[in-house]
Amino acid sequence: MDVVNLSDKFGRFSDHWSPKVKGRLRIHLRDGDREVGPGEFIIVPRLTEHCQAALTDEVHVVLLDPRTTLNTGNVANERTVAPGTHLGRH
Repeated sequence: MDVVNLSDKFGRFSDHWSPKVKGRLRIHLRDGDREVGPGEFIIVPRLTEHCQAALTDEVHVVLLDPRTTLNTGNVANERTVAPGTHLGRH
């Protein structure tokens, strides 16, 4: 598994304001859904229940969570990965 350096990857782009379209994402929240498009991001407040779903065939996302966050929220089932464990690709 390779380590990816974001500065290196972003340094490969010399053209500004030329989005690399990779799809759309919907974040399901109790107070309503939010859609996130190319070049956008959303900050979900701590302890806010949420679930993400791809709206297109391909979506690339970066999720930053505390190490103790379960990938299945407050439910433990066959998809749950132990806290602090690298999840890899799904």
